[in-house]
Amino acid sequence: MVQRVDRTPCKRNDAVLGRYLGFLILLFILCTGIPACEASGVTIAVYPLVCQVGEQIVLSGTTTMENTIAVYLFLIGPELDPRGVTLENLNLPAGQGYFTSARVSADGSWEYEWNTGLIAGRLIPGTYTIYVINVPLGMDRMPAGDSSSVNVTFIETQKTPPLGPPCAAIAMVALAAAASVARKRE
Repeated sequence: MVQRVDRTPCKRNDAVLGRYLGFLILLFILCTGIPACEASGVTIAVYPLVCQVGEQIVLSGTTTMENTIAVYLFLIGPELDPRGVTLENLNLPAGQGYFTSARVSADGSWEYEWNTGLIAGRLIPGTYTIYVINVPLGMDRMPAGDSSSVNVTFIETQKTPPLGPPCAAIAMVALAAAASVARKRE
């Protein structure tokens, strides 16, 4: 008995093959760590971390967002709007068109010098959070990965005690004593 071998090509189910191929590509991307889309990150640092109201604070960091000219800063803390406020005017809520901005250099770095003695509004002693974001959006619409934050603590302003009694008072007492001694001699 002779067996007959069928030489007709196998019919492929293209829909099933397409699903398997899509699954294999997704599995390859996940296993190799190739990001499907990349978030643009931003960093922030502050110096000093603890200071008195009225001192200068330096904020700095980097952004990975390409072709950007600025990052946006805002502040959250005691007795401030919970949505955040600008650094120059503590009465202006962040978002809604109000932000403090810092220029980004060609290498992606940025720096902002914040003079806490020249602001509208009042900082009170306590811990505040400074946020930096790549896009000018408020807290309620901030995209994940596009923001970073750092805490800064303001302490009570230290009043320096006088070095000694005022010279004018000493001079007046000395003159009165000298006048008294001069009268007694007469």
